Amino acid sequence: QYDLLVALTCGDEDSLVVFSAGDADDFCATGETWLEELYINATGSDPIDLSCVETVDSYVEIENCTAPSIDLSALSSVGDELYVHDNDDLESVDLSALTEVGSYLYVQNNDDLSELTLTVLQTVDSEVYLSNNSSLESVDLTALTSVGGTFRLYQNDALDVLSVPLLEEVGGSFYMDWNDGLQEVSAPLLATVGSEVYLYYNYYLDSLDLSSLEEVGSTFYLYYSDVDELDLPVLLEVGGSMTVSYNSSMTLLSAPVLESLGGSLYIQSNGNLSDIDLSVLTCVSDYTIEGNDLSDADKYDLLVALTGC
Repeated sequence: QYDLLVALTCGDEDSLVVFSAGDADDFCATGETWLEELYINATGSDPIDLSCVETVDSYVEIENCTAPSIDLSALSSVGDELYVHDNDDLESVDLSALTEVGSYLYVQNNDDLSELTLTVLQTVDSEVYLSNNSSLESVDLTALTSVGGTFRLYQNDALDVLSVPLLEEVGGSFYMDWNDGLQEVSAPLLATVGSEVYLYYNYYLDSLDLSSLEEVGSTFYLYYSDVDELDLPVLLEVGGSMTVSYNSSMTLLSAPVLESLGGSLYIQSNGNLSDIDLSVLTCVSDYTIEGNDLSDADKYDLLVALTGC
């Protein structure tokens, strides 16, 4: 049983390096800045300083750590996956120099992780999963521009704001679900999502900025939120169905240039929804519009427009 286990591949030969708690600086003293792989498992209570590591060509995995913090503040690129999971007492991981991840970024099941600093991260070639981090209060993704696969925020109950101000493209799905404290999602430059946009069971979500969204490859789904206005001013195409339901505070649904809907339209049980602008959407054969606050005249006009071809 070791307090700190650092397993790495450097050069052409595999090697295993073992340190006592607090002695990770011995590794940095070797002068190494590049690794093929990095695996960290720590059962001690001292912080871990690996601030000398600049590049990992393959994967980084951090699991089952009781150390309060891990300093990887010089790490600029990870060639494959970055996986931080099942760490009971880990409070922070400094990844403030990381610019790219070649595969997926998973941060899951870290009970005490309160902040995730990814200030300069620009691209993730596969998936971003931030899930089941019950103490996570802050996520800094201010430089992120593209995600090749799915972006998912799931069951991070202490997080109240998710801001990705430079994110332009998600190649897979954009999921925000079951985040009990989430109040704001801001992705003002997000233009295309290759698959679904799913925002559901975020009961306190009252601010949603998807103002640049133009194309959704599959389904758009907003369900059980506290958003009062869903404004999608440049949305042109939804490849599958569109569902906006059980948003009790919503008064406005606006997608004035939406011209193509590949599936069904469901606008249901939004008790205060009195204004719907789908000005150019026509030829919708499967729709359910009920339980909203539309006047009879406005509902009639909407149905006539939707069924006109």
